[in-house]
Amino acid sequence: MGCCSGSQGWEEATFGDWKDTTISLEPAFSGYGYIPALKAIAVADTGDVEIILHKDRILRIAEEYANAGIRELKRELVDQPGQPLWNLVNLIRDTQVD
Repeated sequence: MGCCSGSQGWEEATFGDWKDTTISLEPAFSGYGYIPALKAIAVADTGDVEIILHKDRILRIAEEYANAGIRELKRELVDQPGQPLWNLVNLIRDTQVD
């Protein structure tokens, strides 16, 4: 949800130092249909279809959007008056496409 929120036009945000980090897409996302969504976000971000051949770059882009999205979700759900669950319901209702 954070990555999708981040991809809705909010700023990308980096997280940590990637030089010594090894993360694989498969254990976290396999079997759930997330990999195609992450690839689509990466293609939209870079405008280059070749990005789908580079799992590390896909993951970096997804994490940047997720970090931005999680901050936006916190602002919308926790930092607003009311209960976070109802704030989430209202956020979903307000962003539905007709």
